Amino acid sequence: MTAKEYLSQIKKLSIMIEQKIQELYELRRFDGLSAVRMGEGKGTGQARDAAFTRAVENRLMLENKINAMIDVYTDRKNFIIGQIHGLDNPQHIQILYKRYIEFKSLYKIAGEMNYSYDHIRRVHGYALQAFERKWKAEN
Repeated sequence: MTAKEYLSQIKKLSIMIEQKIQELYELRRFDGLSAVRMGEGKGTGQARDAAFTRAVENRLMLENKINAMIDVYTDRKNFIIGQIHGLDNPQHIQILYKRYIEFKSLYKIAGEMNYSYDHIRRVHGYALQAFERKWKAEN
């Protein structure tokens, strides 16, 4: 795994969590509608209760999964931030943090740091190499 792939796992986890939260939102929205419909229908009380219980269980399982994913995300993010902060060059630290923790584009970073895009792209490459050298040597 390259340094870029390794650092990009934070973004991937963030996207996965956002998607699961959206899934939960949709499930909650659907549960609200089905609860109204279940109360209106002619089914037995047990069938309505079973359907409601399944809906609640599904939602709780999804909430637990999201919470577990957030725990992994937080732990991994904090660990990677520590690794980035372990680099020697402050400019490398700043660029890698902005790119892989704040999810900013190299264009945006260039503007914020008052450098050209080409310069930031070049230094970003050097920062990735420095990150890889440092943490491959330690592992």
